[in-house]
Amino acid sequence: MYPSIPSKSTVFFSAIAPSVMNKNNDRLPSMGNHTFVMKSLSILEAIDADAIDIASDDDSGINALLTYGLEEQGQNQRFQVDNNGEITTRTELTRSDGNQHRFTINATDNAVPTNTRLSTQASVFVDMIEGKNRFIMVLERDITSVSANKETIRRLLQDYLGKIVLIETINYQRYLDNAGVLNINRAYTDIVFVIVNHDNNFFLYDNTELDLVSLGFGVSQTHLNELRAYLRDYGNVQIIRTMFEGEAIMGVTSELQATISKKTKSYIWWTNDPWAAWIALAGLIILLGLISIIILAFQWT
Repeated sequence: MYPSIPSKSTVFFSAIAPSVMNKNNDRLPSMGNHTFVMKSLSILEAIDADAIDIASDDDSGINALLTYGLEEQGQNQRFQVDNNGEITTRTELTRSDGNQHRFTINATDNAVPTNTRLSTQASVFVDMIEGKNRFIMVLERDITSVSANKETIRRLLQDYLGKIVLIETINYQRYLDNAGVLNINRAYTDIVFVIVNHDNNFFLYDNTELDLVSLGFGVSQTHLNELRAYLRDYGNVQIIRTMFEGEAIMGVTSELQATISKKTKSYIWWTNDPWAAWIALAGLIILLGLISIIILAFQWT
């Protein structure tokens, strides 16, 4: 079976700040534009708080304290925001729910008196990434170097395309040999990314669009040559491809299987900490000793 990349979601924050100002509380809470890839939302999971600050306020004292609210259309409320501005899912997101979710985040300061309070809003778009949305750029550079320059590479891609680019994952290069066996090449790197169509409600482009997937001729070859020049300081762009079709994969090498195998938590408590078994054994010996003393004491009396 083809080792698939887990489904993830992307989020785009767009701030819409009102123009109202007040001389006693003169700084609006601000929400910048943010793009980042969320972790898997197959379970209830918070967006990494370090990845984004939902809002900030340059006022001081109580005026700088923010209260958050979330407005979501429809009866099924799938998201929530806490007092720290951290967004979490209420329920599991599935394909049947659609490929995009939209809601609004409000940030209000706590100025006193209440009629001087100011607020701002941000529109949030959550796109579910599917295989058809993924572009894979193969760089002839080791994964350590590519990972260290991830943000620079993303920005260069974004500047070249003139569209929002989100890097989903960075992996060792995967390729099919002549026998259809999926192999791994640790010298090169696969960058899996998606492109956001900001002219169409921030939906994700399909990888059949934009003529970006390398065909060896035409517009796609022009893109490839130009990207090679654009990214030459960070590795030669070998090709831009889509995901391998499952029907074309006849097998997977053991080396690749080892890299994609996931560690699972052991529920056998003594395998997590080798000292735990000895501590438990010592505790059991002490307990049996106490029971023996109590029995002997009763017999003596």
